[in-house]
Amino acid sequence: MTSYETSKFLDSISKNLKKNETFFNIVLRLSDVYDKAYMLLTTTLTITGDNPRVLGLHSNAISALHESIAIWKQIPSREFFREIEDIENTLLKFKNNYPDFSGKTLAENIYNHVSNYSAAYEKCLHDQNLFNLRALVYQAKEIKNWSEKLDSFYLLINQSDQTQIEADQETLSLVFKSPTTFPDFILKLDSFRKLYSTLCEIFEINENNEPINIIKIESGSSWLCIAGNKKVIEMSADLIKSAVKYLHRNFTTEGRIQTIPRKVEAVESILNLTKKLEAEGMDTSKMKDNINKAAVSLSNELNDLLHCEPSVIINDAEYSVGADLEQKYLEETKKLFIEDKRSDN
Repeated sequence: MTSYETSKFLDSISKNLKKNETFFNIVLRLSDVYDKAYMLLTTTLTITGDNPRVLGLHSNAISALHESIAIWKQIPSREFFREIEDIENTLLKFKNNYPDFSGKTLAENIYNHVSNYSAAYEKCLHDQNLFNLRALVYQAKEIKNWSEKLDSFYLLINQSDQTQIEADQETLSLVFKSPTTFPDFILKLDSFRKLYSTLCEIFEINENNEPINIIKIESGSSWLCIAGNKKVIEMSADLIKSAVKYLHRNFTTEGRIQTIPRKVEAVESILNLTKKLEAEGMDTSKMKDNINKAAVSLSNELNDLLHCEPSVIINDAEYSVGADLEQKYLEETKKLFIEDKRSDN
C-alpha cells in the first residue's frame, strides 16, 4: 500500500467517525468527564496526612461521573446503535481489505474501543453504578485519543516539501494500483519523462529551464507525484485521461484488448491532440508535421505508461475497468504487451 492509499484510508476512517456527529460529540463530552474525574482523583494522591480535602475531592470525582449520565442519556438508543454499527462496519471493511496496511494498529484500536464503548453503554442502560460509568467515560477517552493519533498520522504522511513546487508550476498525481516489477516501474517513469519532453517541444518550452520536479515516488503499487510547467502538466493529465478511457472502453464494451494505435489519424481520433492544442490558443495550421510526429511518440509513451493497468488514479479521480474485470484485463494486457515488444524487435 502506498502512502497515497494509506492517506485515503485514514481520511475515510476519520470522516466516518466525525460524520456520526451524535456519537462523536458525546464521546468528546464524556472524554472531558473522564479528564475531570481523573484530575480530581490524581490530586488526592498528592495530599499527605489525614486531610479532609481528600473526601471532598473523591466526592467531586464521583459527582463528575454521575454528570455523565445526563450526557449519554441524551442519545436515543436506536440512533446510538445505528451510528456504532456504521462506524464498526467501516473499520472492519478497511481492516479486511488492507491487511498489510501500515496503520492497521490504529484501525484495530479504534474498532476495539468503539466495541468496548458500545458494551459499556449497554451496561449503563441497566445499571448506572460507578464502575459502569467509569468504564464508559474511559472508553470515550480512548476513542478520542486514538482518533487524534489517526489525524496526526494522516497529517504526517501527507506532509510534502512544498518548497519544491514553484508558484507557476502544476502538480500531477498518478497511482497505478496493479503490482509493479522494478523494470515496469522504470519503464513508467521513463515513459512519462518522454511524454513531458514531447509536449515541451510542441509548446516550445525549454525543458532544461522547466524540468520535471519530483514530489514523491513510491513503488509496489506505484505512486508518481510530480510538478512541472503548468501548461505541459495539464496537457499530460488530459492526454493520460483520454488514453486510459480509450483502453478501458475498448475492453469493457467491445471485449478487445489493444494498445493505442501508432497511425496518426487513429491517434488524433483518440487523443484529439490538435483540438487540445488549439484550445490552448496555438495556431496548428503551421504545425501539422510536428503534431503528426508528436502524435506517434505520444502513442508509444502512453502505451508504455498505461500498459497492464486496469485501474489508474489521476489527481484523485479513478478510472477503472471495474473490480470484476481487473484480473482478466491485467492478464490479457500482459500478453499483448509482450507480443507488441516482440514485434517491435
